[in-house]
Amino acid sequence: MFSRWFGERPKVIKAIGRVFVIFGFFNMFYAFFANIKKEGHRIRSPMTAAFALFLGLLVLGMLKKYPFAVPRTSLFFCPFLFLLTIDAITSLKKFNKYIFTLMHVAYVVFLAAVTFGIASNVFSGDLGTLATLWK
Repeated sequence: MFSRWFGERPKVIKAIGRVFVIFGFFNMFYAFFANIKKEGHRIRSPMTAAFALFLGLLVLGMLKKYPFAVPRTSLFFCPFLFLLTIDAITSLKKFNKYIFTLMHVAYVVFLAAVTFGIASNVFSGDLGTLATLWK
């Protein structure tokens, strides 16, 4: 669901996007449970709010009270997940400097490729709802 944000085709973009988004999801759970105690059981940071927002959107979508479950959830939640992914990759520096450098460079290259693909779509006038980065 969240890899759609980067592009629909080619499928390799979605697959690579999922790899990086996994870091964001793990960080979402970790940051929530680590920060909620520090913040006195209140939501005071975007890192803590991300899990609460995700849980709320998930529950409302399952109860059919939120009519735009998949496309709107990915549209509005992706900035949070993007922030969490960057934070997770940055926190790898504490774990291992070489893994951090590898993941950081890979993510920058991935984002640059997606940016140029989306820009080429915009400049060619193809503004469809499903982003095809390379034809």
